[in-house]
Amino acid sequence: MAFASPPVWNHKAAEACSSFITTIVNNSDCIPRSSLNNVAILMELLSGVQEKLTEAGIDCKDMKSTAVFMAKLREGTGGAMIMTPEEGAALLQKSQTMVSRDAPDHLYVLGGEVVLLYQKWQDKKKRNEAKDREEKGEKKVAEPPLPAYSVITDGFTACLNMIEISNDMVGDHLCGAYRLKIKNL
Repeated sequence: MAFASPPVWNHKAAEACSSFITTIVNNSDCIPRSSLNNVAILMELLSGVQEKLTEAGIDCKDMKSTAVFMAKLREGTGGAMIMTPEEGAALLQKSQTMVSRDAPDHLYVLGGEVVLLYQKWQDKKKRNEAKDREEKGEKKVAEPPLPAYSVITDGFTACLNMIEISNDMVGDHLCGAYRLKIKNL
């Protein structure tokens, strides 16, 4: 059993471990995703986002486009998106396919079964909304722990082939975060 292992095996070695190693990965933990191939995928993804920004005239190449970019940021969550969630998912998938899975310099988490622990973003959103209401002076309501979920896959799954940028990416690596998710399973 391995918890939060960094990517240290090449493709061939990771496959060779498949019969006797199980790795546990918590949510968006940055350590199991810290590989050069994931940085390459992130760079491909950001290049696609930059193209969308350029198409929309908000690529910060001069004062005018920077002012448009800042105005776009001020729109917050109520503003129009520069790409749909479907376009974002397609761009991520395209970025992942552009980086070779079995390149000799690319590293993966220990092979075999990978148990991915996660929480649904909808559950986190509800919790954050409750915290916001509490900050506004509404009565505090005892919240049960956020439910945790898991899926069994392998070390080459697409969700490990990306760096998930979130508020939790570092906190998900802490021992307490692993213990809590396992307890809540």
